[in-house]
Amino acid sequence: MEQLFISLHGIKSLSPGLETWLRSKLKKARFKKGDQILKEGQICRNIYFLESGLIRVFQLVKENGDLREKTSWIQNEGEIFISVNSFFNQAPSLEYIEALEDCIVWYITFEELEKACSLYPEFDRHASVIKSQYYTIGYERSQAWKKPNKERYLYFLEKQPWLLSRVSNEHVASYMGFSPTTFFTVRKELAKGK
Repeated sequence: MEQLFISLHGIKSLSPGLETWLRSKLKKARFKKGDQILKEGQICRNIYFLESGLIRVFQLVKENGDLREKTSWIQNEGEIFISVNSFFNQAPSLEYIEALEDCIVWYITFEELEKACSLYPEFDRHASVIKSQYYTIGYERSQAWKKPNKERYLYFLEKQPWLLSRVSNEHVASYMGFSPTTFFTVRKELAKGK
């Protein structure tokens, strides 16, 4: 939990009242590798802070008549995660959230987040910065997916150098927007210095 408060204080110092209120509402949960934290069709009712572990957010998409997973986010410790549209609109999710490693998370509900902003208007600043960071990262990733293969591969490894050591090649390929064949070809070419 302390990592979360260090992050929040890094945005703007929390008043003692807000910090006490948040500490009283935050709940701890553990997920095992492979657990689905959220399934398609469920409403994302919680906003999570990942204390340890890895998660991925993905959708099932139909391609050439087959269903395949398309990974849109892979996040590690120290990051906040939600199903964006589902959480902010309290609508059924189009995505899944899966634990890629054993995870420890801290969370509050949508209603508790709304209440925090109502009781402590200063918390709006934190919410605004976090939303802005999420949007910026999402935009940068969408731009990266438009890059040529080698540039895209290098972009993701620069931003998340731990990817290849902690995530399966299948999930990394999906996250980078590659077929498995293209992913291995790009890796091989870069390893040879082409």
